[in-house]
Amino acid sequence: MKFTEAQLESAIIELLGAEGYPHVLGEAIERQPQEVLIKADLRTFLAKQYAADHITPQEIEAVINRLEAYSAADLY
Repeated sequence: MKFTEAQLESAIIELLGAEGYPHVLGEAIERQPQEVLIKADLRTFLAKQYAADHITPQEIEAVINRLEAYSAADLY
């Protein structure tokens, strides 16, 4: 049986959902179309992931600024 692109996409979304990764349509994500980073999600992740290390908002912004310095192609 051959997968169509839509069937493959649906299967991957289902597999990721089973692992706890939510599916969100791109148009529902708050960012400019040319932006690669989803900064709000990254801020939340870094704050939660490194809370025990007492990460500061300034350190989080430094990480984001450093990532923004890369070209979009490098981030992909």
